[in-house]
Amino acid sequence: HSYTTIAEGDPAYSKAASTLSREVGVKSYPWLTFDLTTNTAYELEEIQGYIDINHDDIAKAGVSASARVVDGVIYVNAGVKAGATILYRVAAWVLEDNIQATQTGATASWQHRHNNCLREMAGVETVEKMYGKEIGTIEAGKSVERILAIDIAENWKIDNCKLLVIVTAGDGRGGFGVVNSLLCPIGGEVTYQYN
Repeated sequence: HSYTTIAEGDPAYSKAASTLSREVGVKSYPWLTFDLTTNTAYELEEIQGYIDINHDDIAKAGVSASARVVDGVIYVNAGVKAGATILYRVAAWVLEDNIQATQTGATASWQHRHNNCLREMAGVETVEKMYGKEIGTIEAGKSVERILAIDIAENWKIDNCKLLVIVTAGDGRGGFGVVNSLLCPIGGEVTYQYN
């Protein structure tokens, strides 16, 4: 939902989705990328290969989150527990479910209902929005918490929204890769997840 704007008829469009699509090199749909990079795959074997490369049974960092709304702002308390002593970032994205929008080529009514639509990412700069707010280097076994804030837009149905909290870690070459993530209900909390 990054090309046809709300004014042009897509109620699931957001500037955040447009930014994300541009940064990971989306050129058409469907488009599958991995680990917040421009890596793409279409064939089943390629997709499985990327999953195998990126999968860890135990994440390099634990992640926890709680979220509350105060005066039209979502405040996210995100926790990161380091599994290795490296540079970490933490991001929070608002996702909305059950957005009704006509889908070109749809053959059934359920295909016009869109879930997990990206509404907004916390932060100011694109790097901060996508890869998260820099926490700094955390020693293995230590935990750090950060508060992230996201303004609620009028066109969101907040009862249909949730948060995707993403932990990224430095790769030693100036980039960041996803090491863990979780979904957190707005008005709820999720304790530390390590997988």
